[in-house]
Amino acid sequence: MTVSKTPADDHYLRYDESIETIQPDEAKLIDKVVASMSRVGQSVCDKHRHASRNAHAKSHGFLIGMLTVYDKLPPHLQQGMFRKPGSYPIVVRFSSAPGDLHSDRVRSPKGMAIKVIGVKG
Repeated sequence: MTVSKTPADDHYLRYDESIETIQPDEAKLIDKVVASMSRVGQSVCDKHRHASRNAHAKSHGFLIGMLTVYDKLPPHLQQGMFRKPGSYPIVVRFSSAPGDLHSDRVRSPKGMAIKVIGVKG
């Protein structure tokens, strides 16, 4: 199979495990983030008398569907689950970003997560 080269091929960084390097204070920073999230989670639990997620606690809706990976993707996109054509069931969740449960009248960032089911590897 011959795939034509695109301008993005010259500028796209292909994933490789060697790209990610541990930064000098990374473990300490992770510990601080985890401690902060635990404090917020405990505060929300105390307020509402039940536990919730630390982020995107409030769901606004779910969708189910299929994600299709088409053949003949440009080479720079043929990575991971996009390496081979196929279809996967998905669940999409829409949520509010804060870890606390607020009224829908309170403006807040929104989020969307896609769970892809059946991916090998």
